[in-house]
Amino acid sequence: VFTASLKAVDEASGQPWAFSFFQGENGPFIDVLINTVSFAMSEVNPDGPTSAGWSVEALRQLDVVVLQAITSGMARGPWESSSRGLNPLDTAMNVALPEFDGRLITVPISFKEKNREATGYAPVPDRVARVAGLARRFARLRHVPNPAKRIAFVFTNSNSKASQIGNAVGLDSPASLLTLLHAMQAEGYDLGELPPTGTALIHELVDRCSYDETYLTPEQLGRAAGRVPFAQYAQWFKELPEDLQAKMTKQWGPPPGATYVHDGHIALAGLALGNALVLLQPPRGYGMDPDAIYHQPDLAPTHHYYALYRWLRDGWGADAIVHVGKHGTLEWLPGKGIGLSANCFPDAFLGDLPLFYPFIINDPGEGSQAKRRAHATV
Repeated sequence: VFTASLKAVDEASGQPWAFSFFQGENGPFIDVLINTVSFAMSEVNPDGPTSAGWSVEALRQLDVVVLQAITSGMARGPWESSSRGLNPLDTAMNVALPEFDGRLITVPISFKEKNREATGYAPVPDRVARVAGLARRFARLRHVPNPAKRIAFVFTNSNSKASQIGNAVGLDSPASLLTLLHAMQAEGYDLGELPPTGTALIHELVDRCSYDETYLTPEQLGRAAGRVPFAQYAQWFKELPEDLQAKMTKQWGPPPGATYVHDGHIALAGLALGNALVLLQPPRGYGMDPDAIYHQPDLAPTHHYYALYRWLRDGWGADAIVHVGKHGTLEWLPGKGIGLSANCFPDAFLGDLPLFYPFIINDPGEGSQAKRRAHATV
């Protein structure tokens, strides 16, 4: 559907004219909307809070995920060579303002290029494929029955200490996760027998396997919830862009790395609960001060870190991931600040998996990192 603006509204229905192509008498007949129109649907107040306007009800009636596919006004070359990524104008028009509508920010799919005849938008095939993959994944979530959905929950564990598992800002992560799991169970999700309390959940998880080397034993590594054979990881590693392979190898040596390995496998700490899996986010690095590396912008992630996210997607078969509370480290991995390419670690690791992220409301700055660098639903 072609439209000049989503502000053009049918007064009778209160919907943008473009939305009329997606809805019938029984509701929407699409599963996902990919939008390339810039700006927000409703007016944004530059001098204070923006109140909920007509667009909120219009989007509620449409009732589908809206993916913002970015058509950049930049040329591709400056974007590719920039650590910032998109320029301020693109960021405002195609990221910040669309966020007022709750659109999920994806990646640049085209750039404005000039030739002798004309100026036009030139697509970037791998970025188009990324948006298409996201759309397919979100559409699938609408059709897979709840009992068959496989959902991974990831606790923060930045310093790898067992005492700091799930240390989210403003959130009792274990208790909150257990409440969420009970709610999902009531909606038909297959979660098996749940622990009686959040504390019991953490104890079960740590007893099985953690990343705290003070207590970790070879026996625990052997019964880790996820175990990736070295040969499988070597194949996955070869599928990364060569630039990322080189950075990881330079920092951490050749695959599979030296940490959390056991009997020919990379061990991934977690606890299986039916079709849910509760996992620990791997340390950002090791052999150095964990607090110093938490936000280090140029430190390549470890082989173990990549193994977790790739295994969730292509080993365990997750339909979606939930990062439980502010905040993990995926959205802080090296790469462009905004408008990610295939050579950015968050994009390469997460791929097209939907990411949901309960996040404290009083820190929109860091929440924006997850939205803009990991297509998170915050």
